Amino acid sequence: MPVLPTSTRELPSLPGGGEGTPYTPLVAPNVTQGRITRAADGTVSTTITVGAASGGSGSYTYSMASLDKPGGSTALLSAGMAPTTFTLSNMADGESYVVYGTVTDAGNVSQVVSWSHTVVVDAAPSGSGSFQPLRSIALTSAANDGPHTSGSHTATDGDGDSIGYNVVQNGSNTGDFQVINGTGGVLDGVGSNSVFVSWDIAAVISGESSTITGPGVRYVHVVLASLDLSSDIRVGWQTTDSITGPNFRGVAIVSDGGTGVEANTMQNNVDGASTIYSEATVPAALVVTLCLHQGVFVSAKVTTGSSPPADALTGTTSVGSAAVGQESDGAYATTLKLITGAVLAAGCTITDIIVGAYE
Repeated sequence: MPVLPTSTRELPSLPGGGEGTPYTPLVAPNVTQGRITRAADGTVSTTITVGAASGGSGSYTYSMASLDKPGGSTALLSAGMAPTTFTLSNMADGESYVVYGTVTDAGNVSQVVSWSHTVVVDAAPSGSGSFQPLRSIALTSAANDGPHTSGSHTATDGDGDSIGYNVVQNGSNTGDFQVINGTGGVLDGVGSNSVFVSWDIAAVISGESSTITGPGVRYVHVVLASLDLSSDIRVGWQTTDSITGPNFRGVAIVSDGGTGVEANTMQNNVDGASTIYSEATVPAALVVTLCLHQGVFVSAKVTTGSSPPADALTGTTSVGSAAVGQESDGAYATTLKLITGAVLAAGCTITDIIVGAYE
């Protein structure tokens, strides 16, 4: 199988070297994955939902979906073309699979985009693994710093544990981030677009003599308090200082339209179909847990309260993966970042960031 990026566009040929016919770029479908299930007989399966393409002329031709699997694998992908939900069955523990396809615009300007999704099946639990915190940063005990609207900074807590971060105002948002001793990291959105903090998780993991790509799972618990849900708060893995795409995989925490709160899976800048958490009233604190499986596949969960769950894995929901080719460590392998962002006038306080590994 050729290495397929998440989205590639073939630009039109322009006769005579001119500017060519104006056109609307074709946009690849959004792809989401369901839970990985293990039946009593040991077979492993999941579902992969591929949405519709957008842009272009509005008239598309979809290829049949294909499956790239390890040699000797008996995994099966249900036949069909996007947009639809595929079933990937008969997978094996400890292996990864890539489902992919293309979309061709039927308009006057030739455009083709490809979509792909990587499914990683963790090794079956053996009872020997354990959750090992690598570094815990208590922002409540860090020294006063800020407010910052941009630039690179470092937060060091009362125990000397530190983490580097960048503050970014996205678009016309004039919000800021500051660390207040005794309170934590206060993220305050103002205006349109968003303000966010990009935390250097890759440096934390390598600084603890560990690696992003495994074996096992790398995870982070982000403890949030003082939630202002006038718009959404986003928490996710990313490869760049960006709260949208192309490799953002995480959750959006939003108001339920009343007095409560819910959390939805999010890829790039698109809310997923899965609501993974809801409470009738906004809690004083909650914990977002993000898991990165073998450096490729992301899952997440949200729990009420300020105490991170002892088991980071149980109860997580798939959020998908960034683009990855064969014999590749994936997009997150060296530039793993944690994004915490406030959209419009939303805000929150980040009290703790705990980075760990399950091996």
